[in-house]
Amino acid sequence: MLTGSEPIMSVSHEYHLPLDPARHQELIAALGDSPETVITIHHLRRGSCRAYVAGDPARFDGAIIQHFGTPAEPTGFGTDPQVLDRLLQAMQGWDCISVPTICAPGLGDALMRRMRVRVRYLDDIYFHLVQPVPSIQSEVVQRLALAHLPLLEAIPPELHVDGFGSLEALLFELKPFSRSPIASRPRAGSRANPGVEHWSAQRSITPGCGEAQFQGGRATQVCDHR
Repeated sequence: MLTGSEPIMSVSHEYHLPLDPARHQELIAALGDSPETVITIHHLRRGSCRAYVAGDPARFDGAIIQHFGTPAEPTGFGTDPQVLDRLLQAMQGWDCISVPTICAPGLGDALMRRMRVRVRYLDDIYFHLVQPVPSIQSEVVQRLALAHLPLLEAIPPELHVDGFGSLEALLFELKPFSRSPIASRPRAGSRANPGVEHWSAQRSITPGCGEAQFQGGRATQVCDHR
């Protein structure tokens, strides 16, 4: 099993386990901006995750990002399933990993060989806003602001939005966008917003959970329930 915090070399890859946070910006630039990378980039910028990288972060061969708040569900990038599987062996506490569809079958096969279990694939959904949010004039719609902190603190913890450190930090970062209504209660019979596209963007592979189930998607989530 790979261990350690300093970069190490294999025959063809340099492994950073994990990557020095000072080099997160290099990885951010290499990932690019897309619906699949926006959450990962958020955590890399805030320093709220660990990044396990094979190769130069600016031109990585494989990368897995593990958010401190949800370490069981890291996200992987790259097309070489063997590289991603080796990175996984250096990580602790993961159950599911999201990876591009192109390497999903290979990674699933690698997990089956290494763990000697069957795997299961499931899809996830991404929502992509393709036009500005419309202005809604309604008594049931409010602009989320710092004044709503007591209201947010009163809701069940499982409904809290993570990744900001605290609810107060979340509201503070949303302050520049306060002109747009972002807190609302849907009305019965309302139609879906035509400015929002959604697609199946992730698939999960769960070792030890019966026959493999393949569904359409652009990326894959690999689950290892140990």
